[in-house]
Amino acid sequence: MSTQQVLLDIDSRGIATLTLNRPEVHNAFDDNVINSLIMHLEAVAENPSVRVLVLRSEGKNFSAGADLNWMRRMAKNSHQENLVDARGLGRLMQCLNELPKPTVALVQGAAYGGAVGLAACCDLVIATQASQFCLSEVLTWFGRSASVKPAAISSPPKRSAQPRRRSGGWCMSSSKRINNSIRLKTA
Repeated sequence: MSTQQVLLDIDSRGIATLTLNRPEVHNAFDDNVINSLIMHLEAVAENPSVRVLVLRSEGKNFSAGADLNWMRRMAKNSHQENLVDARGLGRLMQCLNELPKPTVALVQGAAYGGAVGLAACCDLVIATQASQFCLSEVLTWFGRSASVKPAAISSPPKRSAQPRRRSGGWCMSSSKRINNSIRLKTA
């Protein structure tokens, strides 16, 4: 197994696979992972041979969201340093949300916090039957999770990879775990 925290592979068919590779911490992300994801997303956006992006992860869970050790470090940071970190996460969500290629998230196990934002930024989410989605910040930080909420609430963007049928936006503001047994009604 590679020691890189984020892997990018582009096959001969033009399928780019971006893989979170921190299974030992349930693919939780920190500033290094966020910066790597942004770097790879920008490379995919500029690569004319890439036709589609698949976002996936190694291990039991898609992602636990923010790394608790990173959050502990952030608690000791200044307000300005925390703004820089928050803007980095926001930039990640924006890069994925506005990627000019179709995007697919393959979700297994847990997708918590910012991982819900990652999935929400993709055009299509394919989840296992055991997958769970949770915005746990709603319990304690309602109103503060500014980087994830726009991705989880806004309508999907218009992309150059048209034509594709788009549904309207959706909103998730529950702290309850949601699994695939819940069927969403669409207009």
